[in-house]
Amino acid sequence: MPAKYTAAGIIELLATSPLPQPVLFPRGNRGGGPLIEYLSARKLICGTPIVYETCERDLASIRSDVASIPNLEIVVLGSPSALSVWKQINDIVKPAPLISTIGPTTAEACRQAGLPVWLEGSGESTGLIEKIIARYAILA
Repeated sequence: MPAKYTAAGIIELLATSPLPQPVLFPRGNRGGGPLIEYLSARKLICGTPIVYETCERDLASIRSDVASIPNLEIVVLGSPSALSVWKQINDIVKPAPLISTIGPTTAEACRQAGLPVWLEGSGESTGLIEKIIARYAILA
């Protein structure tokens, strides 16, 4: 998904365009905060039903899965939810892998958590893979 369609990107688009009301913003249980705040601050009528819930696996099984990967050098985080789990299990990978993110929202969450971002995608996961390959080839 292009970066302009992240919550921050949609807010930028809305700021330059008149917005009819009401607005329907179906979302997951862990997302949409910035967009909801934007709509509310402008007193726009909106519905924000939660249409899916992100479910995490138990940390012990995730730790086991990650620990079984030999020579882990790069981790790709696709969402702030993935980051929240990574922060809880990243101590099992030594040395710490390079962190790459699918898009700018996750990259910003990493920076706020004090984790360095090696490569930030623009919101398109397929393009990110090619960027990782090209960037990693330089390091190898």
